[in-house]
Amino acid sequence: MCKKYRAQQLAYALDTEALIDTVMQRLCASKKLEKAAKQLFKDRNKYMSGVRRAILNMLHLLISTPTDEDEYKTAYLKARDDLAKAIAKVSGGRWKDYINLSDLLSDFTKGLVCKNYAPNDDCNEQNKGMHNRIPRTNSCILTYAKVLINSLLKEAESGYRFDGAFNAVAFVDACVLALEKDRYKAEIREFIGAAGISLDEFYLISIMLIGFQAIWYGMNNNGNPMPLLLASANARDHLIDTTLQPNEYGNIITSWLFYCSVVPHGECFVTKKYLLQWDEEAYRKFGNSFVWFYSRFGGHLTAIEQLIDDGSEIVFRFSGWLSLSEEEKADIRACRRINSEMMRLAAIMYRAEWKFSALTNTADIEMYNRLKASKGKGSDNTLIEKLQKRYASHVNYSTIDSAFNGETLDEEDLQELGGKYSHVIQAASEFAILEDDGSNAKSVCKAIDDIFTSREEGDNSWDTTKDARWLSFEKRCVEKGWAKKFALLKEQRSNKGATKVANDVAKKRKELGITGESSRAAVARMKPTAKPSWAA
Repeated sequence: MCKKYRAQQLAYALDTEALIDTVMQRLCASKKLEKAAKQLFKDRNKYMSGVRRAILNMLHLLISTPTDEDEYKTAYLKARDDLAKAIAKVSGGRWKDYINLSDLLSDFTKGLVCKNYAPNDDCNEQNKGMHNRIPRTNSCILTYAKVLINSLLKEAESGYRFDGAFNAVAFVDACVLALEKDRYKAEIREFIGAAGISLDEFYLISIMLIGFQAIWYGMNNNGNPMPLLLASANARDHLIDTTLQPNEYGNIITSWLFYCSVVPHGECFVTKKYLLQWDEEAYRKFGNSFVWFYSRFGGHLTAIEQLIDDGSEIVFRFSGWLSLSEEEKADIRACRRINSEMMRLAAIMYRAEWKFSALTNTADIEMYNRLKASKGKGSDNTLIEKLQKRYASHVNYSTIDSAFNGETLDEEDLQELGGKYSHVIQAASEFAILEDDGSNAKSVCKAIDDIFTSREEGDNSWDTTKDARWLSFEKRCVEKGWAKKFALLKEQRSNKGATKVANDVAKKRKELGITGESSRAAVARMKPTAKPSWAA
């Protein structure tokens, strides 16, 4: 009987993991989210926080086969409400007024836009008690629910126009909390720590919300895949498998989704100058995505289909590109090139210890001279100062922050940044997996200690000793508000130091043939003259 039960449980586990694989593929989900979903299922019989258990229940509903529409919608609303209640309890209700589980299921949905996050200065609930904080009056939302649609209809020479927001466009936010823009990464980190979930489990919620919308769309549209548009590169990086190859038209089609790629955030169309950062090829791709997305809505929007063959100029129009003279276009292209070259040259100059004389590649020398004339005003010192600021800003506020928040950095990222910061980035990635209860503090401490012991090629920083690197890293952690968490590593460092001293004393006593006072007592009497703060 026991063998039969174990066999049944194994079969159930294998079948469920296969279902998770299938569902994640239908949603074009990233491998990290697929892995998180499988781990969540494996841990189903272990103790879980309320939020993690609610996410698991949502996963069970997502991979189940819907039968009756009313029953499915009721189950969806319950799973959604259970998750909201669990989030509301975290840290004494700190985030209860910022829960953002996006639009509800609707029979009228014809396509879905996934954006990055709802601003917390405009986060009143759109359906009382339903935790939807995406207002149709927000200018970024109206961009996709009205403005772009009418612009495409006009380009297609259709006489139809929408006066208000087009409710057939549904929205899901990649972040299930409405947070401040300036602190949203740090606050997400604080939330997942308090909620007892991982960063990938946090974003798993969003891909599941997209999945529920896709299932409901299929139930109301003869099983057809739901049109999906991502209005945020950040949402794409967290949710979507970027290794998937689109078809010849730039789309990825599964049984659940008609994924029309990534387009600029709505704010870029409101503040049009932001669109100038992309080139003409990107404008054409964005226009293609809009045409494929909206043309699948049917009805009055069928007229947009005629733009598929020749493409749309919609982004060219909004960016103001069509009204520019050739001289102005040439200037903007030059600015784009300079901005991209500044970061590349900053990494190159870092490896060259900021010395022009150390450059040997002809292309690098030409790029240096070109930027010296344009950005450095002919001065080596001015250019070097700007490059150093650009490099430090990129590393400190982008790459290291990403590592601290548990985002994976590949070898190419680390290589581009040079040796100086590579050990900090790797240590930050290890720190990101440190549990709040310190259960894995020993292994994390050892991993960081090993990182700080090694020396990367090209590392010419001042803090090259292990102790100095620990001091510098502690300062970074304290500045980011993680002093309490870093204390878990301090304790491990202190224990490690005491053990080493005890072993050294015992070894010396043995060599000298000393008996009597124990090595432990000897260690207790020792008063080190100086020690770093992490050994306090």
